[in-house]
Amino acid sequence: MKRILIVDDETAVAFFLQEGLSGLGDEYQVSSTPSAELALEQIRDQPFDLLVIDYCLPGIDGLDLIERLESVSPNTRTILITAYDSPEIQNAAHRLRAYHYFAKPFPIQDLMSTVEKALA
Repeated sequence: MKRILIVDDETAVAFFLQEGLSGLGDEYQVSSTPSAELALEQIRDQPFDLLVIDYCLPGIDGLDLIERLESVSPNTRTILITAYDSPEIQNAAHRLRAYHYFAKPFPIQDLMSTVEKALA
């Protein structure tokens, strides 16, 4: 079972992503949380294989979460999504070794295929 956590404070976006990724099949368990702080708590309790992280979060932002994951769960892959597309954010995500970077809006099929590749 591959475990995926969506970290997005927008309930509708988190629901949409969770529903889309649930379509990958029974071998994937998809859940969501609205903040980086809650994501870190969940990861400490039970590891995840992949986090899909929104850049703009209350408190700790998505890039900071990716950086903190290195010490908490170094084998967890990350995908950063953002509505604030910029070369600086994209470069920072690359520097932090995010598996992929998506600027909103993006086709859910693109995310689904990227998740499958990340967890293959």
